Amino acid sequence: MNIRLVPICLSIWALGGVPLIFFIYVEWSYRYALSKGKLPFSALPEWLWFLVFGLCLVSGLVSLFNLSVFQARNRIFLGTLYTLVMSGILLAIHLFVACNNGDCI
Repeated sequence: MNIRLVPICLSIWALGGVPLIFFIYVEWSYRYALSKGKLPFSALPEWLWFLVFGLCLVSGLVSLFNLSVFQARNRIFLGTLYTLVMSGILLAIHLFVACNNGDCI
């Protein structure tokens, strides 16, 4: 694989793929649960949401840590910043999908 393409793909996954996969999961869980007349946390196990949330964050962190352009100290700072920002983005995605399905808080 082209040596320049790898960092680009890792960056695209960390910034675009993670939110997209989480959006797809949350949308699917609402469609599945609503088809059974329930809400996602009553139709599906709650731990599944936390598992998908965690896996999305970890996969984005692994992608960022594998970018060789950052030094170790910068990777730790970037990883912390990424975790905080992406957690907020993923929670906003969940709230957006919930509100679009009539489950606004």
